[in-house]
Amino acid sequence: MRFTFVTVVAVLAGVIAIAGSGAARSNHGATMPTLVHDGTLTVATYGTGFPTVVVNKNGTLGGTSGAWINAYAKAAGLKVKLFQTTFTSAILAVQQKKADLTMDIYYTPDRAKTLYYTYPFSVEGLQVFTKKGFDYTGPASLKGHKVAAVSGVVWTDGLKKYFGSDLQEYPSQAQAATAFMNGQVDGYFEADAQYFVPPINKSASVTPHNLKDGDYGLTGFAKGYGYIIVNCGAKDLAAGLDATLAQMEKSGQWAMVLKQAGAPAGTLADQIPPRTSPKQGC
Repeated sequence: MRFTFVTVVAVLAGVIAIAGSGAARSNHGATMPTLVHDGTLTVATYGTGFPTVVVNKNGTLGGTSGAWINAYAKAAGLKVKLFQTTFTSAILAVQQKKADLTMDIYYTPDRAKTLYYTYPFSVEGLQVFTKKGFDYTGPASLKGHKVAAVSGVVWTDGLKKYFGSDLQEYPSQAQAATAFMNGQVDGYFEADAQYFVPPINKSASVTPHNLKDGDYGLTGFAKGYGYIIVNCGAKDLAAGLDATLAQMEKSGQWAMVLKQAGAPAGTLADQIPPRTSPKQGC
C-alpha cells in the first residue's frame, strides 16, 4: 500500500471507542445484515503488521481496516471473530461464506463477478524489493533472475508473462519475503507497506523500488486502492460498512485513524481515495 511514511500501528483502540457513531444501526434499522453467523462479524485475516491489516496480540483487529470494521460492529451490536488464514484462502473464505469479509483487497473485474466491494479505504502502490548489493536499474536488470510474488495477487499473472519460470509463487507474504531475505530469489514484488513488515522490517540490506505504470508489462498498480470485500449475497453488509466509513470521515475520526497509523498531516488528503464503489459485477 502507499503508506511509504508508515510507522507500523499496533492498536487503534482509542479511535474505535469514539467511532461507534450509530451509522450502521441507522442504515439497517431493526434488520441485521446478512452474516455467516448471526450476531457475529467473521473477518478473514491473512497477515499482520502493516497499516491496513493488524491483528493485535490479544486477538483483536487493529490497523486502519480494524478501526473501520470495529466501528461498524460496535454500531451494529455485533461481535467480531477472526478467521486467520492466507491471502488466497481469505478471498475463498468470503466466496464460500466461511467468513463475512476480508480486508485490503484490490479490485479486478473477475473478482467482482463473485465478490462485492465496499468503498476504497487505502491508497496503495506496487514495489519490487532487491538487496542492497543488487544493481537495480529497472525491469531489464531483473530479467533472468528468480523473483517472488504471492499466488492469487492481482499482479502475479502479469509477472508470470514477463518472467516465465523465473517467477516463484508463494502462498503468503511471509513466505515470499522469507525466501527473498534468505537469498532464494533476487527480487520480491509486493505492496509498499511490506517494507515495514517482518521479515523485511525496514532492513538496511533491502532497497524498495517504486514501479512506474507499464513496468514489467503491468498497468494500474503504480497507484491503486484497497477495499473490503463481502459475499455477493451480503450487499447490505457492504452498505453498512460504507455508511460507517462515510460517517467516520465526516466527523474527522478517519483523519485521526490515519494519523495514528503514521500519516503526516500534510499527506492526509493523499491517503483518502474517492468514496465511490468500483464497478460491481454481481
